[in-house]
Amino acid sequence: GQFNFLDNTPGTEGAAQLPPSECSEFLKKAAPVIQKYTAGYGIWAYRNYRQSEVFNGSFLRGLQGWETSSSGDGKVTVDDDGYLLLHGSSKNASFAMVKQVVSQKPSGACDGSNNNMQLCFLSQAKPNTNGSSKLSILWNHTVVHALTISSDSWNPKCLRLPALRDHARAPLGFKVMAGSAVMIDSVEFFCHEHNMHIRDGNNALIKECGPTIPTLNKMLQ
Repeated sequence: GQFNFLDNTPGTEGAAQLPPSECSEFLKKAAPVIQKYTAGYGIWAYRNYRQSEVFNGSFLRGLQGWETSSSGDGKVTVDDDGYLLLHGSSKNASFAMVKQVVSQKPSGACDGSNNNMQLCFLSQAKPNTNGSSKLSILWNHTVVHALTISSDSWNPKCLRLPALRDHARAPLGFKVMAGSAVMIDSVEFFCHEHNMHIRDGNNALIKECGPTIPTLNKMLQ
């Protein structure tokens, strides 16, 4: 069965909670009980994950789930490595845009009841292009952030977007104009990150529980 020793799911705050600082001791003392009464255990999430509303945010399915538009010589493509490329060409009237309709979560479904949801993504200027590129972030048909992308190496970015009414569905998108060419990957839109204090989203050990999981497994052999 599922061994749910820690749970930060919004709405479970009233349930009995194990202090993360006591996780290591708890797991070690749980070993004889698990060994005696079960055939093993499973956990919900070995590493942290963001509960994203975006479908196909890493573009492994090409442009599936995304709506594209462009003008002039503007182009929206996914390259052979699975990265989104928005290319605004050199014509003054050209643009390239991609968007997807996502859902606004209510505060009760969000960490800390903060439903100004986060948009996180990786971006870089298209290699071998001169100068910087301008990237606009659109939310509910409005430009809410305008970024300058000048590096040709991947940079992470996280932005808080203004909350809409609960459960509203609205388009979230990226747009470049003429003279800009930007690559994008790993798009996530969320307000809850599930955390069992084992490994973080980058797979690094979290000290409270992470180092003790291998110890627990050895105790159960």
